[in-house]
Amino acid sequence: MARRNDKRNNRHNRKRNNKTELSPFESMLLGALLGKSTEMIAKKMAEEAKKTPDIHVEGITNKDIDNINNGNATLSKLRIPADGSAVEYPIPDGLSFFFDEEGKLMVHKKIEGDAETPDDKEGNHITYDDVLKELYYEKTAYWVSSSNIKHTTTGEGSYNDINNCTSEAQCKRMVAFNKLQNIAKYLNKGWKPDFPGSIKYTICKNHAGGYSPIGNNKYQAGAIYFRTEDLVNEAIRIMGKESINDLFLTDW
Repeated sequence: MARRNDKRNNRHNRKRNNKTELSPFESMLLGALLGKSTEMIAKKMAEEAKKTPDIHVEGITNKDIDNINNGNATLSKLRIPADGSAVEYPIPDGLSFFFDEEGKLMVHKKIEGDAETPDDKEGNHITYDDVLKELYYEKTAYWVSSSNIKHTTTGEGSYNDINNCTSEAQCKRMVAFNKLQNIAKYLNKGWKPDFPGSIKYTICKNHAGGYSPIGNNKYQAGAIYFRTEDLVNEAIRIMGKESINDLFLTDW
């Protein structure tokens, strides 16, 4: 009987000794399945999270960017409300976000010397006042007085004057356009073009550099229309060569 028990014990010991040891991860998973290692899993997840710390919006360094590229850090996580309301996503100082032509959100690291883009400005939308400041503030502006074209350096009170132009040529073009509008009102005698409707006529610059009538029934933005070809020819005569050349300037 004793010998039989010894054999049974030896077989049991051999099975126990031949049993494959589980890896730490397998042990942890098995423990979770058995309901014994919930705290261990939470601790492990916290340890993993520490390896990829968030980069916050106070500023971003070259080391931060290297960590992001190497998978050792992430940008601050954005929590999106379940009710569908919008939230602001603060942009780190060292990065610039923009949409490409396909509407994809892009991000790049700001390099010293980069030109500032409209998206870098607070609000992101260019206003006409921004345009005027860029073109005229403390710069030379041209304008049309009652009899001639003048120019001066603008300041806070004049950079946004309604008739400021960047060049003398732009002023001449503006004067010529207004001159043609006056001629059209006089010659058309109250007639106004309808679209598409019947054929209307406007002035065209031909390949030889001269000017002649051209007719169509499609609306062209900025075109000044006349009721007949004869009225266009009369308008060309009244405009005179200098004014009509100013009107068709491309380098203004």
